[in-house]
Amino acid sequence: MIYIDFPRDIFADNNVLKIWNGGRKSDRGMLIPYLQEHTTIENSLGKDWYSEAHQEGESVIQVDHYRPKNDAQPVRDMTKSNSPEARFLLTNLENSLGFSLPQSTDAPNGEYNWLDNACQNFRLSFTGTNRPKTNFFPILVGTNRLIDQENPWDGDIEYPLLLDPCFKEDCGLLEVLEDGTICPAYGPESLPTDFYTDPKKYWSTNLMKYIRAWTSIYVYRLNHFSFEGARSLQIKSVISYLTIGAGLVRIGKPFPKAAFKAILNLMNASSRYSLAVRSYMAYHYNPPSNLSSVQIHAMHTVRDKLIKAIFILEGPHTTFPKPEKLEY
Repeated sequence: MIYIDFPRDIFADNNVLKIWNGGRKSDRGMLIPYLQEHTTIENSLGKDWYSEAHQEGESVIQVDHYRPKNDAQPVRDMTKSNSPEARFLLTNLENSLGFSLPQSTDAPNGEYNWLDNACQNFRLSFTGTNRPKTNFFPILVGTNRLIDQENPWDGDIEYPLLLDPCFKEDCGLLEVLEDGTICPAYGPESLPTDFYTDPKKYWSTNLMKYIRAWTSIYVYRLNHFSFEGARSLQIKSVISYLTIGAGLVRIGKPFPKAAFKAILNLMNASSRYSLAVRSYMAYHYNPPSNLSSVQIHAMHTVRDKLIKAIFILEGPHTTFPKPEKLEY
């Protein structure tokens, strides 16, 4: 998940938005070009905002409601589903957490119908993440859903357990391992004994980052085998370029510019699964052991230059796991 700066200006002078807002609000398909235009990602045609997959094969790009327009529900096992992932959704989520999901089950199912045509609530997604998400929208135990005409972008407060690609702080809570598996960037954590006394006081802690990351991984089905495999391939591509570069560094030559540019392209926000490449470069890359200490330092310098280049290119929109650990 990479941060999407949307909407930049909801009242932008945009013909597509004018036509849609003028009476064709049921036709959300025509909004797809507008959503793509108003992101920080260049050439983002066909990129899912949740999984970072590019559109290919039979996948269909859709306009998703981050907050469901009606019947928003807590996460549950979908016992009648033919899919094992859905049938044991909550069970598997809680097994990964190590404790019961602290979601509100007392509040009635939410109907965010006043946000049905609010562009701020729209996200681009494919069937691979949109369908599994269905109407699940869990909120923190002991808190309430927004009520009619309340909007989070106007300062109204809600405590959603799903990460939002249009909220920058959320996008640093996921990390990708070398095998392509996505996991929480923080944790593991355990529930304090006083957690249920006042859950909201823990909202900004690593505990809630851990909970919200696992909840999103399962609800958006981010560890589907197709996503895992594709993320792994991106990382393997980076490793191949680094291996070529390290071989040249080992014999006294500079790291090749072509390899540097290729890695930078894979780290670019418009590339598929760029968070996987960024995770690897920031936290999982180790130079070959057959290099001298000077050569190892040279490879670390290349790594640092690549990360710094992303910060320069993207500025305040830059997304990395655990960004506070990176000093650029």
